[in-house]
Amino acid sequence: MSNPGKPRRTGAFLLRLLGRSNQRGDQAPFSLPAFLDMWQQQGARGFLMAYAVLSAAAGTGILVLLNTEAELLEKQGYSTLLAVFFIVLLLVYRFSQRMLVANAAAEIEESLHERRQTIVGKTLNLSLRDIENLRGERVVNGLSASYDSLSQAVVPLVSGLEGLVMLVFMYGYLLYLSPAAGLLTAVVAGLSVLGYLSLNRQLDTTLRETEESSQRFQSYATALVQGNKELRLNAQRRAGLEHDMVETSGLMAKNRSTSAHILAQILTTGTSVSYLLAGSVVFVLPMLADIPGADISRIVMAVLFLIGPVGSLANSIQHFVVARFALRSIEQFERRIDECVAATPEHTDIPAAPFNGLQLEHVGYQHRAAQTGNAAGFCIDDICLDLRPGEIVFITGGNGSGKTTALRVLTGLYPRDSGSIKALGTTVPAHAPQWYCNLFAGVFSDYHVFPRAYGLDDTGLLILEQWLTRLGIRSKLPDDLSTLETEALSTGQKKRLALALALAEQRPVLVLDEWAADQDPATRKVFYTEILPELKTQGKAIICITHDDHYFDCADRRFHMSEGKMTLVDAP
Repeated sequence: MSNPGKPRRTGAFLLRLLGRSNQRGDQAPFSLPAFLDMWQQQGARGFLMAYAVLSAAAGTGILVLLNTEAELLEKQGYSTLLAVFFIVLLLVYRFSQRMLVANAAAEIEESLHERRQTIVGKTLNLSLRDIENLRGERVVNGLSASYDSLSQAVVPLVSGLEGLVMLVFMYGYLLYLSPAAGLLTAVVAGLSVLGYLSLNRQLDTTLRETEESSQRFQSYATALVQGNKELRLNAQRRAGLEHDMVETSGLMAKNRSTSAHILAQILTTGTSVSYLLAGSVVFVLPMLADIPGADISRIVMAVLFLIGPVGSLANSIQHFVVARFALRSIEQFERRIDECVAATPEHTDIPAAPFNGLQLEHVGYQHRAAQTGNAAGFCIDDICLDLRPGEIVFITGGNGSGKTTALRVLTGLYPRDSGSIKALGTTVPAHAPQWYCNLFAGVFSDYHVFPRAYGLDDTGLLILEQWLTRLGIRSKLPDDLSTLETEALSTGQKKRLALALALAEQRPVLVLDEWAADQDPATRKVFYTEILPELKTQGKAIICITHDDHYFDCADRRFHMSEGKMTLVDAP
């Protein structure tokens, strides 16, 4: 088993080699000096080339033995020793080929794993605003989809590398048999390579267009699922979405059909080139050079032996294009992540003072356009709030008034643009550090319940069980709370589970965004008249966004928001 802490230099070298064409634009040149430079910098292990050379040498040796034995048979001879050598070389060929593919694939997968770990770590450190600007589907694809495509191309690519080395060895043997045949083969192969390059450019363009249409279709599919209620209530809206999905699906089908057509050309060209080489040796070479018939037979056998490596190389070309495209997507996503991370200052100092409240003074925030970063959206401004331990604060206001945005700025999910926030005796940076975010637990309007109770120790799980019992849903969940199955829960029950999880974290500040909206009247009453007062006596600072005017008297203070402004309306 590989050691995660040990760099897999061969895999990193191969990925860098594969991504060479993406570093200075799509058509950056590749050269032997660049290859050697990367080999030296990466310190790639020698086993990769050793196995490739051993496999190619064994395969070429088999060809030499067959030609030698055929020559002996023409002279009525036979060599048992050559037969033994043939078996030995065949075993060496199989062993070296298997080791090459298996080890190189393992190295690449380990490097992909390390790279994925790095990107996951970076993504987890992004702010909510960064995640929203990157868009959910793009983040999911950046973390998984491109890696799947790249992984599927690994084995064919390594086989193609082995086929390339084999071609070099066999071409050397062909030159030994007949320089004229070698020259003729080079001409035919050169013309074929030019055709390959043209097809590759077409395939690369088609794959890019396919990816764009695929992402667009995925966003429509997400809208279909998440907006199902709205679609069922509006036939025109449903018809409009259906039209866009059908149109995009047709474009995907057209692009993928074009890709399949180009791939078919690549595959058939790879096979026909081998036969074309053999035909040129039989029909053209005798007109160019005076070569005995016996030598022609050996040359033809050598050329026919090129069919396997040529086919392997041709098959790897399509996978190379797909892998290069996938790697480019990964690199582009990582660059976007790095841009976000670079814009976020690092914070290491954690205040030692106990929690004694929060102070927001003239805090402002404005939504920005995702692509340009320009301030062009809704804003909140001049938010002032002094939150103390053991206090219940309600925030009211109409839809779009800025309540949720204010809550996200308060908890550090959005970096504020103006004003100051003070906690634990210090001023919190605009990009909130983790120690500040750790002050909060809550249930937001777009809450998510994870399949496991992450972050809870045995004490936390015990508190979770107590609250689940208190909220009347303990029997709805498995006996072992290390896993949480929510499929059988209603919307209100899922919110109760989310509240229990938040309370089990034992944070000093609890934030709730319309938590009671999906609860039955009895549960709502218990929440306002029993649970909130109990939490208050425990010293928790509580902020609730609510529209339940019947329970406004349960709050110590109530603030109202309108058009991004917050105003104190009720106080003791």
